[in-house]
Amino acid sequence: MIFVLWGCYSIQSELYVSSTGDGALFHLQPGRVHKELRLSKEYPDRCKAEPGSCLLFEVERREESVTAAWCSDDGSTEGAPGGLFEQRGEERLWEVTELDFSEVDPELASLCLEAVDPRCGLNFTHSFAWDPTLEMLAVADTDNSRVLFLEVQDGPARVLGVLDEEDAGWGDRMFPNRVQWWAEEDRSFLLVTYKSRESAANEGGLLLWEVTDLQNPGRHWAFPERGGLAAVHNAILSPTTGLLSYGHSLGASASPIGGTEGAIGLALYQGPELPPLYVADLVDSSFGFVREAEEDGDALLVTDSGCQSAKVACGHDPRILRVTLPKLSAAGLTGAWSAEHSQQKLLAAEILSVEVEGPLRFPYEADR
Repeated sequence: MIFVLWGCYSIQSELYVSSTGDGALFHLQPGRVHKELRLSKEYPDRCKAEPGSCLLFEVERREESVTAAWCSDDGSTEGAPGGLFEQRGEERLWEVTELDFSEVDPELASLCLEAVDPRCGLNFTHSFAWDPTLEMLAVADTDNSRVLFLEVQDGPARVLGVLDEEDAGWGDRMFPNRVQWWAEEDRSFLLVTYKSRESAANEGGLLLWEVTDLQNPGRHWAFPERGGLAAVHNAILSPTTGLLSYGHSLGASASPIGGTEGAIGLALYQGPELPPLYVADLVDSSFGFVREAEEDGDALLVTDSGCQSAKVACGHDPRILRVTLPKLSAAGLTGAWSAEHSQQKLLAAEILSVEVEGPLRFPYEADR
């Protein structure tokens, strides 16, 4: 591969990177830095040009369109209102900024006609996933600590189902930041990543839900079965290899509050009935707040935000890395975080390359 210095960037290969701090989707190539999408352009009345007024999270490119989850975080309103949209070039195909709860929660729907409440819309929206038939969306409504199932239509999106603390098995988990939806034969499953719990700040985890019947969702397994993961982000299950990877954002830290050292978590999927088998946490002293690790051939493509946000100094730089994917075998541990890391296998990461390094502000995910 060709390694090229471009302005203040070091770019080794072509990537699309969403940046929360810049509120933009970057198309990065050796010799070229292009903002494919800018929230300040899409929503000029809510998103200012200065960094941090609007945040861009998950982005999906399909054929010639881009679907994105975003929010406004300038402090002018309660919460961090945002939404979803799909765009092809300059054409807006659809957007979700308002919700219709009349079918699933008439009481909330009535309240939303008369009052301004963060629950009436999407709040700090991080992630979305199409159902296997591409007819509806699951949305991680992060700061409202719920997952919504939406049908996109003209006007407010129709809410078809809600997954939250009222459902058996959710417990006190908070701040879902990633959803992944897939089918196995005639059954439908949703993997949800939770950053935190009410009883243990920044000690979240993963839950697998069966959503074949949206009105009667059922929890299958939790990972880890006991304990939590430190500020975990963006669990991704590979349907072909069974690898379950996650950004263990503070997984190498001695504390989930104020820590700065992240890790790459790895486990093996055993199906919906049995919890995953923990493999390892890949660590390196240079890792900061690791947001995502996704299979990239025989390696992992890793998004490291450096610091968690502009409000937290950490001494780590934002980077996109390629890291060797080690041999996958069960460690015989739970993978649960603790200050002593007694249930984690901390394995030294082999960094193959730094794909992008430069003035990205808190990159959230990277894709080829």
